[in-house]
Amino acid sequence: MMHRSYLENYLESISTLPGDVGRNLMLMKDLDERAQQLLVKIDAGTQELVRSGSDTSNSPLSRQIRENLKSARLLSDEKVSLATQTYEMIDRNIRRLDSELKKFESELDSINAHQPPEVDTSEIKGLKAKGKKGPVHKASTDDDMDPEDNAQTRQIDFDLPVDPNEPTYCLCHRVSFGQMVCCDNPECEIEWFHFECVGLTTSPKGKWYCPNCKALLQRKKF
Repeated sequence: MMHRSYLENYLESISTLPGDVGRNLMLMKDLDERAQQLLVKIDAGTQELVRSGSDTSNSPLSRQIRENLKSARLLSDEKVSLATQTYEMIDRNIRRLDSELKKFESELDSINAHQPPEVDTSEIKGLKAKGKKGPVHKASTDDDMDPEDNAQTRQIDFDLPVDPNEPTYCLCHRVSFGQMVCCDNPECEIEWFHFECVGLTTSPKGKWYCPNCKALLQRKKF
């Protein structure tokens, strides 16, 4: 799946990040400890020079203090360099994550833009697959339904987008909605009809035939 591919690619790209950061932190800790040891030696040597009170700028102790100061400065510079490198390493991966997320959102928007909106089919009652024959009962209807509720059930917004692959029914050749009734003729070519299209307001009692089948049955009697 697309989102798994993005996730797996990103996790693979940062698989070495924890180890790299951990190694840099250990090196920085080691450099800091070595620098602190040199600073202790520098402080002790400086105090000894002060106590002597003589001009010892060229003495072995003075030269050692200068060497220790130079080494401590180099260790500090190296520690700063490692800290900068670690920061840039983490920041680079954060910026890459932001970039991947934007690409992912862009592709999701592109996919959603090409999919038809969902249609609420919660009011479809008693739908039967078109072309399936057999003893199917009429769509159930609550005869005690309030007239206002019944009228609202029949009010359908025909401007709603419809899936072109959804089967159509009734004399109007529209998709299923609201309350529908099934023709009791097993050979009926249409089978299902909207109440309003065949003049029904409640579920018919007994057998019910659509206008086409009713006319066909009447012709057969004569």
